Amino acid sequence: MERAFQAGSAFHEVMESAREDLATAASEVLFGLGEELAGEALVDSPVGHTVLSEYLPEDLGGFEAVSRDGAREEFFDFAVSLASADYENASGVTVEIGIADLGAIPAILSEDFLERWDIHVNEESARGWELTTEFRGYRAFEEFRRSRETDGRGRAEILWIIEERFAVFLEGRDVTIDEMHDLIDRFDVEGLARMRGREGR
Repeated sequence: MERAFQAGSAFHEVMESAREDLATAASEVLFGLGEELAGEALVDSPVGHTVLSEYLPEDLGGFEAVSRDGAREEFFDFAVSLASADYENASGVTVEIGIADLGAIPAILSEDFLERWDIHVNEESARGWELTTEFRGYRAFEEFRRSRETDGRGRAEILWIIEERFAVFLEGRDVTIDEMHDLIDRFDVEGLARMRGREGR
């Protein structure tokens, strides 16, 4: 359980920190998992953050991008690329969507790695839930905390792992879980998946 908590905390730190400092978020996850990194990486170098930004369109299901950020950094001899965009709809609901390319880090998002760390969550209370789930064929970790019991709105975070290489994270406040799932349905996951073996420059 301790190993699962460490891994879960590291992934959670990516979502929590990405808005303020993408590079710091990457360093935190690598520091937390550094001793477990072994084996072969999918690629020698991640794609650039500008490539990742192409999967964060200006409009996504009624949410418009209002700001963007990106970084490519190296930590512990590993390179990481991250891109994020803040989205807002006509009702003022905001959601951040980010993509991290962790393909140059050995085995960090592989099924064997996740199983070995025993990263499975299924907890529910009156305030919300945390669970391990699947969207469009890929594993995801979802957390929702209700702020208004009457309309089902609250704070939602989703970490979605694509092709054992890309970590897509979504964070919304005063949002419904249906709105978050609709964004996932509209995301170009097929395009991102096709980059599984693509080398960066």
